[in-house]
Amino acid sequence: MLDAKEVIKRLREHLGLLVLLLVALALRLCYCAQVGEVPLTSDPAAWHLRGLTLLETGAFNPGGDIAGFNASSYRPPLYPLFLAGVYKLLGETPAHAYFAQAVLGTLMLAVLYWLGRLAFNKQAALIAVALCAFYPPMVGYCGVLLSEILFTTLMLTALASTLWAFRRNSFYWIPGVLWGLTALCRPMGLLLGVIALALAIILKLENARLKKSLLIIGVALLTLSPWTIRNYIEYREFVLLDSSLGVNMVVGNNEFTRHGGHTKRFSELAYYQQALQEAPTIVAFDRALTQGVFAWIREHPLQYGKLVLKRAGQYIVADGEGWTSKYPWEQIPLLPFKTPYRVALTVLAVVGLWTHRTKAYCWLLGLSGSYMLILSLSLLLVRYRHPIMPIIFLLGASTAYDLVLRCIKPKKPDTHPLTPSPK
Repeated sequence: MLDAKEVIKRLREHLGLLVLLLVALALRLCYCAQVGEVPLTSDPAAWHLRGLTLLETGAFNPGGDIAGFNASSYRPPLYPLFLAGVYKLLGETPAHAYFAQAVLGTLMLAVLYWLGRLAFNKQAALIAVALCAFYPPMVGYCGVLLSEILFTTLMLTALASTLWAFRRNSFYWIPGVLWGLTALCRPMGLLLGVIALALAIILKLENARLKKSLLIIGVALLTLSPWTIRNYIEYREFVLLDSSLGVNMVVGNNEFTRHGGHTKRFSELAYYQQALQEAPTIVAFDRALTQGVFAWIREHPLQYGKLVLKRAGQYIVADGEGWTSKYPWEQIPLLPFKTPYRVALTVLAVVGLWTHRTKAYCWLLGLSGSYMLILSLSLLLVRYRHPIMPIIFLLGASTAYDLVLRCIKPKKPDTHPLTPSPK
């Protein structure tokens, strides 16, 4: 057991982190208190209904409709489980979910610090936490019934635990479970885990081997298998996680879209109407939409390319999204600096990929984060960029710290554990 002196010593060592976490928690709680009773619409309303339904009936299907958007496999199960748990413990109002997400958003910063220390050093990790603590969307999404905060926390924890397990050469089941939970929150998390593990092998991360990576993936698949089995029992078809890919693709990639974002006219598409009338289940409906979108992309590659470029521009300049106007985001500190804040750190992160080109950790994080950006640009939602922002902050913070350090003192030999020793 640790004695009092050792506890005090460790508290002093992490005093800066503790202060940042307390400030971040206070900022998030204050913002969530201002959200109040903002009327729930669209996705937040759907998530709220699923959480209540799960709590009251134990079912994931709030509408009893196996073929429509209330079908149980239309959305992954972890966020409704999270909401149901919060409603059970604290009460059945969105305000309690906002409170829980404020705490979870603060925990995410602690995980980012852990990831930063594993990949870089204490100083870069602390700078990244400070940057992320005041990044407006990371505050604002605590007060919205969307899975952003839960997914980002799980994703960072899965990444950090993967590096930790490889470094210890043990406990590989922990990142496996975490990648499984990340996928149950958002299906994109599973492919992200596969990409991260493949990169660990390619980049020759310490103790990273194919057998160990396959073990992690196997545990992840085992973690999500109860949900897959449940889907097969209900639909008599293989549905690994959810049935929403087609809808997410069609709303931003069709003949009516001109600006790269969401268009309500997608429901006028012939194949959409046909699928709506003929598909017996949400699984068949989603499959028909996915096939229709890919067929449209093959037939109109130039128009699709223009949409991707427009979404890339939105990634750079878009401060918010349409639905955020209903929330008091203007009360978040540093909101006017959001775009230059994000762009400057993204540039630093890209520079960091070059300045740290001998460090496998840097490329592992950078390329894993790039997957989320590519997904955002190729599909639709600009908000898909938010889960990669902590990674960008970490890469940018490490670059900024190294640049300052080089100005203060002469460069010393790099003693990072992944840097090859001179022959």
